[in-house]
Amino acid sequence: MRIKIIGTGRAVPAQCVTSRSLDARLGLGDGHLEAATGVIERYVCEAESQVDLACAAARLALTDAGIDASSVDLVIGGCGVPYQPLPSTAPLVMQRLGLADGSAAAFDVNSTCLGFLTAFETASRLIEAGQCRTALVFSSEIASRALPWQDQPEIAALFGDGAAAALLQQAAPGEGRVAANLMRTYPSA
Repeated sequence: MRIKIIGTGRAVPAQCVTSRSLDARLGLGDGHLEAATGVIERYVCEAESQVDLACAAARLALTDAGIDASSVDLVIGGCGVPYQPLPSTAPLVMQRLGLADGSAAAFDVNSTCLGFLTAFETASRLIEAGQCRTALVFSSEIASRALPWQDQPEIAALFGDGAAAALLQQAAPGEGRVAANLMRTYPSA
């Protein structure tokens, strides 16, 4: 696919939590979670919402690309867990970025941990088909609020909250491309 990434952005919440502080809070030995997971610190939301993080990442991607939000004509959210089912997360981001009604298509794709990649592939195909020119693809996750901290702290400690965004356009010949992409699902386990 002749697709180029013209801008990227990322956002994390304000609060950073260390594994050592979680050890103390959960009554675990000092250094337990860091040794079990290799994670020293992670960012977790207190006041921020999933949409806040997505918009912050999207604004940074727009700045990185040097374009205005009004140039975007496709917004795809690839969140493992969407902010809400209806309306989906992408229209909420579109609205917060100030895109006018009807100026872009906006929808979510759901393929759990592969959400961003699925959104990227979907946007790339729509760009190649000529159905849009500039696509904003994002993923925003707040895992910290639903993790098994008491029962399975070693699993919970692997996750943090954050968002990433990319702006895509069609690449001119020789300018850039996606060299390969193959998605397969193994529903048997």
